Amino acid sequence: MSAHPRERLVPELLHPLRLSIVAKIVGTHSITFRELRDDLGVSDAALSRHCSNLEAAGLVSVTKTFIGKTARTRLSMTTDGEVRWQSHRTAFCELIGVDTGPLSASEPAGDDAPADDAAPHQHRRARS
Repeated sequence: MSAHPRERLVPELLHPLRLSIVAKIVGTHSITFRELRDDLGVSDAALSRHCSNLEAAGLVSVTKTFIGKTARTRLSMTTDGEVRWQSHRTAFCELIGVDTGPLSASEPAGDDAPADDAAPHQHRRARS
């Protein structure tokens, strides 16, 4: 008997903000701290704390460079992080019973993917 999908979820990605951080990095391949903070609408302190957790777990790489005296922090996925993200995403999709579809914007869509002009599928609650 195979393991339940929940057993393949990556614990570090169960927090909504850390999940959002990784999803954003995967979608852009690399992003600055400032862009990430603004896109996610969180404080510097919260983002820094969660990025440190992801870096310690080996999921993301944090690189600091300087432009003059200004520090620029850039985040990207590690190779292991990409593998673990794909595993987490696949397990989560299995858990909730949806097709995984492409794993990133750069990955080609499968034969069953909707056409570019098709409206995305949305789940809606039935009215009582």
